[in-house]
Amino acid sequence: MTPTSIFAVALALSAPHYQVDATLQPDKGALSAVVEIEVPAGQAAKGAGFLLGRSYKVSAVTASANADASIMDIDTPFPVQRIFVKSRDGKAASVRFAYAGPLAPTGEPPLAAVSPQRIELSADALWYGLSENFTTRFTLDATVKGVPAGFVVATPDRLQRVADGFTLHRSRPEPDIAFMAAPGLRSVTKGHLQFVAKDLTTPAARDYLANGPKALAYLEAW
Repeated sequence: MTPTSIFAVALALSAPHYQVDATLQPDKGALSAVVEIEVPAGQAAKGAGFLLGRSYKVSAVTASANADASIMDIDTPFPVQRIFVKSRDGKAASVRFAYAGPLAPTGEPPLAAVSPQRIELSADALWYGLSENFTTRFTLDATVKGVPAGFVVATPDRLQRVADGFTLHRSRPEPDIAFMAAPGLRSVTKGHLQFVAKDLTTPAARDYLANGPKALAYLEAW
């Protein structure tokens, strides 16, 4: 194995793993989900907190047999629900929670959306249980249902289309679950860069396509 691949494997072994089963409701601007987070021993022994938007009603929070879990509203650094899990034996632990409700507002124009015209979700929407450390990287297996027919999906994770939605898989840890879906999206791949937009001829799109591969190559070398 190369030093890079050895590092990737070591990072994955020490990272949380998310299992997400989400169903979108574009006509209602809402979603429901069941999320299970496997927390490595070092983090579980200290206790790990995860932040979820207050627009969701949580119906259940359960921990693995060797851990305790709780949920409470907090107002700092912003109003959210905080789900906390801590192992009693210093070993790895997991927490599972189910919730449903409307997507919380994320600015004007909104950064996030679950609508018949556009679906765009990321950490900004606090829709999946964001680590309170914010930059914590994690691996991922997710199923997302309720995507309107004809929507094109863009995501940095490994994507597979299934009936009424798609699955995502990630073996190299990253700090967000982000994807966009909309009708009429077009994709161009240049080297390691995949660029997705409705109109590839706009000045902004041409700028990204001209300079993006060079910027990415610089970052990869660095």
